[in-house]
Amino acid sequence: QIQRGTVAGLSTPWPDLDRKIHGLAENRLYIVAARPGVGKSLLGQSLAMHWAQRHGLPTYFASLEMATDELTMRALAQASRVDLDYMLSGDMTERLWTQLGAKIPVPGADLVHVCDDPGQTLDSIRNGARQLQRRDGLGLIVVDYLQLVTPADKRANREQQVAALSRGLK
Repeated sequence: QIQRGTVAGLSTPWPDLDRKIHGLAENRLYIVAARPGVGKSLLGQSLAMHWAQRHGLPTYFASLEMATDELTMRALAQASRVDLDYMLSGDMTERLWTQLGAKIPVPGADLVHVCDDPGQTLDSIRNGARQLQRRDGLGLIVVDYLQLVTPADKRANREQQVAALSRGLK
């Protein structure tokens, strides 16, 4: 592998990131942390769609922050390049409807399996991912929003809870 200079994992939608981390490798846990409102959810959704479209791999998307319909609207906006604000406000022109209609269904969307239950636990995420693995195979698990996962030990301090969730996901 060193002689060939091959990438350790599969590509992300971001070539600059791939050059830094050499793609996303099997059996690895990647955690994205940032301030609220900078696009972590959008990053996770873009990654899930990329894996479905580019690599043809099923993705389990555990969304504790956004509902499935909101994720679907964002995926439609991204695929069609129609501004989400136009879609949400109903301010759609004929040209925008045509543009949107050309991307329905969103390619690869059938490979992204969303669970938007706000009360998810580590065990429920594992069970959902295992069911998908048995049924269709599994290429990626995205958990959007780690700190909202219901901890097993509610009495532990927050740092211990997040550490336990991280270890459990790994």
